[in-house]
Amino acid sequence: MGFQNTTVCLLALDFHPFQRFFMEALHQISARHPDFHASLQRFLKSLESSQNTIRSYQNAIRSFMDWMAASDIENPKRENVIQWKDHMKATRSLGTAQTYLTAVKAFFRFLEQENLYRDITVNIRGVHVGNNPKKDPLTVEQVLTVLAKTQENTSGNRDYAIILLMVTCGLRISEIARANIGDFHWSGNSLLLSIHGKGKDGKTEFVPVPGITAQAINHYLNTRKRADENSPLFVSQSNNHYGRRISPRSISRMVKQTFMECGLCNRRLTAHSLRHTAITLSLIAGSSLQEAQQFARHSLITTTQIYAHNLEHVRNPCADRVAEALFPQRSFAALLKGKMAFNQEGKENIRL
Repeated sequence: MGFQNTTVCLLALDFHPFQRFFMEALHQISARHPDFHASLQRFLKSLESSQNTIRSYQNAIRSFMDWMAASDIENPKRENVIQWKDHMKATRSLGTAQTYLTAVKAFFRFLEQENLYRDITVNIRGVHVGNNPKKDPLTVEQVLTVLAKTQENTSGNRDYAIILLMVTCGLRISEIARANIGDFHWSGNSLLLSIHGKGKDGKTEFVPVPGITAQAINHYLNTRKRADENSPLFVSQSNNHYGRRISPRSISRMVKQTFMECGLCNRRLTAHSLRHTAITLSLIAGSSLQEAQQFARHSLITTTQIYAHNLEHVRNPCADRVAEALFPQRSFAALLKGKMAFNQEGKENIRL
């Protein structure tokens, strides 16, 4: 059964906007099976995932379909999926390639279960992503520079509070965006923030908020008008969405822009780096693996161990020892001084 023989219009169906987008992306798929539309609905419902995950699946399947159209493929075979996987590895990050492949494999499993198309993805190997964090942490000096830079903007109080909350509490972007003012509560002398954690159905987790962070948030809230406990903790200050809940994309864009204004243009430094920074600094400051795991809210301690192993790898002195053995006429201090000068004066000429 081909992928470009559809005779029905899917746009008239009354679906959720995300589902409708998904249907448009699948417009070229054959609809000969009488239960095709119902099967698509069952597929979407079977995901039992967040809107972000559904959006990711939509983008993945649309990417595969666009690639098929560009490659003039009507009836995809196993080797075509492998070719598309290689294309994704060459044009996207390995993490994205693996996520997209997972979505496409799930979709073909669904098609076979519904007797719409055979599963041509069986036994196709996944993309090996590796265990190291995909983002780099910031140093203490870099964090302080970024915080100071926020004060130069009109939204400085808000941006300062967002970045400080992320870097002291290790919060994810989505957790910041979902927070409400009423999510704060006291437990003894500790101020806690209830959060909607990753993969959770509600605000079932909480994090302690340091006094300096609470002070920054309170300072920002004092600049807000008509803010009650049901109001978003952080709101947009753009002309089009002024006063509405800030979106995860806006947070990412704000943090990345602040990084760039500070000269931190490394592509591995993003808003999520603030969470990596919090976990890494907690380990550097002497926290145990168990304490860091609880702080990061990792379900498995092996995830926290990745940060510890990465720290050990960065601190490994072997490379400097080899250089010192090769060039004994230059002292280690001189080598280090030259390295520091290169980092400070020549970084703008390096394409990272």
